[in-house]
Amino acid sequence: MKRLAIIIQVIISTFVLTLPTHAGAPESIKSQVAIVKPNISDAHKAYAKEMKAVLNEMDYQSAANTYKKYENGWYGSGFAVKGKDGKCYLITNKSVTKGIDKVSVEFAGNGKPVIYQECPVLSENVKMDLAIIELPQGHPADMTLEFSQEAMKDGREIWSAGYAEAGGKAEWKLSMGIISNAQVKNAELGGAGIKHSANIGAGNAGGPLLILSKGKTPSFTVAGINTQQEDSTGSTAYSIPAKHITEFIDQVASKKSEGKEKEIEQVAQEFQGAILAGYEDVIPYISDEYLYSISSNNFQALFTDASSAARIDVKGYLNDDEGDKAARTLIADHFNKSIQDGKETLTLQSTEKSADGTEATTVFNIHKKQMDFNWKKEDGEWKITSSSIANLSAKTSTIKPKRKVRYIKQEDIAFNEQGIQFSYQRGVHALEETSLYNVELGYHNYISNILMIGAFLSGGKEREARVEEYLIYDEEPWDYHYEYEYYIQDVTKILATIGVGIIFPFGIGKKFVITPYYFFGFGMYLKPIKDFLVDNRGGIRLGWRYDDHHQIYVGANYMPRTVILVEDGGNYTSGRRLLGFNIGWDF
Repeated sequence: MKRLAIIIQVIISTFVLTLPTHAGAPESIKSQVAIVKPNISDAHKAYAKEMKAVLNEMDYQSAANTYKKYENGWYGSGFAVKGKDGKCYLITNKSVTKGIDKVSVEFAGNGKPVIYQECPVLSENVKMDLAIIELPQGHPADMTLEFSQEAMKDGREIWSAGYAEAGGKAEWKLSMGIISNAQVKNAELGGAGIKHSANIGAGNAGGPLLILSKGKTPSFTVAGINTQQEDSTGSTAYSIPAKHITEFIDQVASKKSEGKEKEIEQVAQEFQGAILAGYEDVIPYISDEYLYSISSNNFQALFTDASSAARIDVKGYLNDDEGDKAARTLIADHFNKSIQDGKETLTLQSTEKSADGTEATTVFNIHKKQMDFNWKKEDGEWKITSSSIANLSAKTSTIKPKRKVRYIKQEDIAFNEQGIQFSYQRGVHALEETSLYNVELGYHNYISNILMIGAFLSGGKEREARVEEYLIYDEEPWDYHYEYEYYIQDVTKILATIGVGIIFPFGIGKKFVITPYYFFGFGMYLKPIKDFLVDNRGGIRLGWRYDDHHQIYVGANYMPRTVILVEDGGNYTSGRRLLGFNIGWDF
């Protein structure tokens, strides 16, 4: 059956390739589908290099790998269409543009390549893997594809077109397949995507999913855009349906035709509202230029200083391999933290625009202090390029690389909130009252990076030396003397203590932490119930962090205790000195 399917596919391919030439015909498909290459600036490459380094250092290898591609660049496929506004656009995957401002586009043309070097990326879809690129005026109409109006059904023959990667080169590929599910439930595919067997892979993702229309002049029309493959062979793939592409094009085109761009005064007022609302509303105002100013030290510093809410968001973005969004979040959070104590006094003082109208400066007042924000037009919108309250370059002098920084300064990776430990101690000196050994199980909870509270339940043997005094009368009643009898006994005791400790963690490399600590508390004996104690302990432990929040540790401790002995004739104190080891887990 597999061999028969291959033979049928070859026959159909031969038939299709002999169809007459017109827009959408097989011969012209190659000139309507393009190779899309991002134009990566030197500043963007330097930023990507820094981000790759810091994310590897922070153990976000997957997010770091997304920046590795910026060193040599990449390419994808796209296809040309005409919008309702009469302009030509190129449709591709958002994963192809990856936040890039401009791309180069290369069509095969009619025997001669047609290359556009600086095509602006107009928009990337928030929910779906879609991006739209503006093609220059004069792009030939016969080099565009039309969208199909046909409802897709299971079993329908379809075609994928694009430039697959072959030996490091882009190679034209037109593959036939069958729709196996025309209504795949997937939010990233618009809610109901298309699952099919037409081969796609590295390079030809972003190309069109085509159907061959019937009639006297059969031609290809667009049923969707190829986005994902399910397995390494590329034989099971997914596409976003055509209706979502046309809606996206119309949305972008209508936004462009709304009228003149916002003036800087209006943008500044809106930005003031955003910065008062919270860092999430500030993110859209941060330019690529500002983003690229972040170095690995900047990122580390901003991450350390970020609010807990922002840090949670950033970790989520990094786990989703969205490093740029994580960096923008940190910058936005830094803006908001800089004004959080004086939000009620924030006012817009002035705006000033450059002579050519492409740059501007806005001045805000907060607590009678002046804050400057510099702006620049980026894809027709005003974006912040720098600010006096978020001078990232000043951050570099105060932050050291992670391998040398004390973990106490990295509150999100030092310790988690709680832990347990088991310890065993032996008595140090044979005193009059001494502990022979002690076994202990403890629970602790961190109330800050350097403070913890703990409760310990322990038991063991203590040696007690006792003296009994006897009054002995001699022959005469008034003649007497005292005799003493000494004896030693070992007593099993159970005790509980509670108190507070101070810890001083220091990082060693990426996985190990040394923690000296001191603990002070009070306790009492549960068996026999009569004695109280003042509990001192100090020690040092070596921990191994198996992720950002958890560690397993071993350590040594010294416990000089003061026991308050309750006796019939009064109370007196006695010393206990123990030396031992502990093992524990912070969870």
